[in-house]
Order: sequence, then C-alpha cells, then structure tokens
Amino acid sequence: MRKIMFSNYFNGKNAVVTASTSGLGFVTAKSLINNGANVVICSRSREKLKKVKSELGNNAKDFVCDLSNADSVNEFIRNVKSIFSEIHYFVYIPGDPMPGKFFNIEIDDWYKATDILLISAVRMVKEFSSMMNRNSSIVISTSVAIKEPLPDLALSNVVRLSLAGLVKTVSNELAPNGIRVNGILPGYFLTPGLEKFMKLRNINLKEISKLIPMMRVGDPEEFANLVLFLLSPLSSYITGTMITIDGGLLRSVF
Repeated sequence: MRKIMFSNYFNGKNAVVTASTSGLGFVTAKSLINNGANVVICSRSREKLKKVKSELGNNAKDFVCDLSNADSVNEFIRNVKSIFSEIHYFVYIPGDPMPGKFFNIEIDDWYKATDILLISAVRMVKEFSSMMNRNSSIVISTSVAIKEPLPDLALSNVVRLSLAGLVKTVSNELAPNGIRVNGILPGYFLTPGLEKFMKLRNINLKEISKLIPMMRVGDPEEFANLVLFLLSPLSSYITGTMITIDGGLLRSVF
C-alpha cells in the first residue's frame, strides 16, 4: 500500500492515539509521526509500549492505559497533560470487548464493555477537547457492526453503536469552537484482531474476502489514510459524519 504524505499539515502538531501498539492504532500513530506529528501512544502492556516506542522514535511518547479502568484512564489523561499544553488531534480507537453470543454474556461483562468502548471515550473526549483550539479534530473509530451486527460479537454490536451517538452529540457542541468530530466504521482489516475473529468463527482470509466486493480485506494503511484525511484541513467542512471504510462489505445504501 502506497503511503500518502499530507503536505505539512501535521508537522509539529500534537496528537493522541489510543490502542496504538498494534493493528489500526499502531499504523495510524506511525502515519502521523511520518508526517511530522508528536504522538502519544498507549497500551495496557508496558512491554509492548517499549517495543513500539523504539520503532516509532523520539516523536512518540508512551504511557500505559487500560481503557477498562477509570483510574488508569484518568492517570493517562494527567500524563498527556504533563507533556502537552495543547492537543491538535485525538484519535480514539477502542479495545475489543470479549466475543460471545448475547445469552452467554454476563451482566458484569456488559459493564466492562461499556467502560472499554464508551466511558473511556467520554472521559478522553471531554478532557482532550478542552485542550484544543480552532482547526483541531477528533476521530472516533467504531465498526461496520453498528449497521450490520456481526455473529458472536454481541457486546461489540451493541455498545459500539453508542460511539456514533457520541460523535454526533459532541460534534454539534464543538462545531462553534472550530473543532471537528467524525467517526469511522472499519470493516475487515488485516490486523491481530481479525486473526482472533477468524479463529473464533473458524474461517480463513479467503472466505472473508469472498464476502467483500473488492475481494480483499483492508490494509491498515488505508484506514490510517482516512484518519489523516479527516484530521487534516482537506476535510475542513466535514463534521458529525460516520464514514464507512470496508471495501463495499455493507450492502445498505446509507
């Protein structure tokens, strides 16, 4: 996949990207750094952070953050504030809640999934947006499952939908301040998360590709390109929108 360079839009700007030691989050953080941004990355694992930090270089700052734990999220926010006086871009990519069918999931699992997917997003959007000025941007990643629920992913299907409501609500409130908020609905991308999903469903990459009109899964670079477009001035009149990136997987018109 050809990397796209976004002029000097991100040079010297400050960004925060969650769940950024693998998959879509890692590639997004790397793309921002390659375009000149200073990026805070986070993960539950300090070992993963250390490894990724060495790969990303000095423009990456790393802090531990468990999105399911309020104390950890609050500490992460404090750490970000200790190194950045201003944030220009915030990319929220949540972790994955446990898979399973609706009737096999306990109530406590619903609370945990809500913490991972929604409450951590609410905390961070509220705090980080207060550090933003005009022409800043927020991107929240959710899933195509909010339009077409996926089998065996009850928690994800239900709770991720709330992120769309968050995007629309916050975008309306921040628009007068010149801060844009948009959401992304990714389909199948070649990530560790997809590998887990294939193992759960006992299917392979070829079978998944047959479901997609473009006959392939997405390259994480393609996801990152969309994120950077939404963060950049190229999308200056786009806010409150949920954009699907799935190779045509969803059959719905809207």
